This record gives sequence, C-alpha cells and structure tokens, in this order.
Amino acid sequence: MSGLTVTARILSRNIKIPFQNIKSLRIVSSLDSPADSLSAEIAANELYGDFDHVEAHDGTRLLFSGNIDCQQESVSGKGALIRLDARSAGALLLDNQALPSVLLGVQLGVLFNRCIAPYGFTLFNPNRAVYVPAFTIRAGQSEWDAFVDFSRRAHGITPHIKGTQVFIRRPGGGVRPVIISNSANGVRYSSITHARTPYNIISRVILRDENGQYTLAVRNSAALYTGVTRKRYMIPVEEHFDRMALDANQRIRRSMLEYEHVTVTLPGFADIEPGDDVAIRDEKIQLSNLMVRECELIADEHGMITKIKTQSPLYYD
Repeated sequence: MSGLTVTARILSRNIKIPFQNIKSLRIVSSLDSPADSLSAEIAANELYGDFDHVEAHDGTRLLFSGNIDCQQESVSGKGALIRLDARSAGALLLDNQALPSVLLGVQLGVLFNRCIAPYGFTLFNPNRAVYVPAFTIRAGQSEWDAFVDFSRRAHGITPHIKGTQVFIRRPGGGVRPVIISNSANGVRYSSITHARTPYNIISRVILRDENGQYTLAVRNSAALYTGVTRKRYMIPVEEHFDRMALDANQRIRRSMLEYEHVTVTLPGFADIEPGDDVAIRDEKIQLSNLMVRECELIADEHGMITKIKTQSPLYYD
C-alpha cells in the first residue's frame, strides 16, 4: 500500500502519529448518510494512548478526515495492532437529537439554522422559497433526519452533503458521465454485477382519509412492467392531509430506487464520488443513466480496490 498513510491524533497531547504499516483500510461514502466512515487496522511498534481524530491520505490526496468512534488495541507475540473506527463531521448531525417541537409557517432555512448550521455546515439551496404550514419534529429524531423530512416535504428533494456544504438539489447532472469500459476509452473495471430485486417494489399504497377510511389508492405504473403486486396501507402525516399522496408517492419512488442497482469493482483508487453520473460502455455490457449512490475504498496488504454502487437517478428524491 505504497503512498497510503493513516495519521491519528493523540487526544491528551495534540500530537499526530503517522502510520504506514496498514493491515487493512475501508472508507465508505454514501448519499444515504451525511457521514463518511473509516475502519483501519494498523500494525504499530507501541501503544500511544487515546486517539480522537484520524486522517487517511493517498500521497497528497486526502481520503478521509473524522473523529474516532471506537479504538481497539491488542498485543501479541507479533507486536501491537490498533483498530480505529471513525466517521466524518456529518456524524454530529446523526448523533445529536433535534428539539421536539411543532413549527408553523417556516422555510427550510429556518430549520437549517436551527438543526444543521451550529455544527459548522453551510447551505446551498437554489430552489424557490417554500413555507411549510406545519411541521412536527418528533421526539428521538436526529438533527439530520428532521432536516431531511422537512426538505422532502418542502422541495421533494433529499439533501446530501459534500464536505461541509449541504445541497438541496438532486446530485449528478454533470456535462459528461464517467465512462467505465475495458473495451473502449474509460475507467477500467475488474467486475460488474447487475442486480434486479422485484421484491422491493411496492405496486400500490392505500391511504387513510380524515374519516379513518382507506379510500385513496396511489398506484405505481412501473410495477405493471415487472408484474409485481405488493400493496401497503398508510396513514398520511397529519399536517399534510391537503397533500395526502405526497408520502405515498415518495414511498413508491424509494421502492423503485431499490429495485435495480449495478455494482462495479475498479482496481486501485478511482476518483469517483457519490452523486457522479456513470455510463458502462463495454462490449459485454451496455448501461447508461446511472448515478453513484455509494463508494467504498478497500485496501489491504494485497492492494487497493474501489467499489461503487450505482442506480438509476430517475427515482431518487
């Protein structure tokens, strides 16, 4: 793993210790979470005490930066082994609960300043201002979950994070997709797996009305193509009875998003991140209109690979 280093900071002395004898490293970033994660096993000459922060670099390229969630140390006749599990700054949004309350007539910026900005994040929201008449933050909701719920209701968009900026827009949409191919110009791959899971599809959601009767059915027209019949009953969020189908449509869209995905394994480090557009143009397989949902960097004594999970952006909120 030439060029790959992990640097951990000692909590008590503010000293950074660089490690190069890395037994294994796994870094995951995903549109589904505001926090990237790292797991590393490091062979060391000694034990240094408590670490509070860790970074991973490939040469001069920063791969990860975050705080320690768990540190384990073991000693044997072969020496000392340190395991570090960490998450990036977005973990603060998951680990802290939002104040339970009912907000009346507010915009997304108000909730951002209340739930997200105090942790050092900025907002990019190109959408027109929308006032939500009433929004309930439930007891036990994290700051991030409350903010995501509000964004979906106000704009129909799931927010995502890059660095310390929160985006209220759908990812991707670049001028050119990343081309993956072994038979033409593009990023080389080791393997491609195309999976379809009809089990995830919901064909119909039946909503309960204000009188307690299940009278409104929202149908998934795409389910006709797959031949799936799978219904769900649902009670709409109380403050949105004027738009009863909103939650049902979002649930159907998420079921379609999970129906199909393509996993690609690439040798070495691939400069690809969640939200990127991807197309596979190979003599053995041709797939277009894909969006990267998750990236996983895996390194050990045998080398380094990058795994990306891609899906159609058509059903991504």
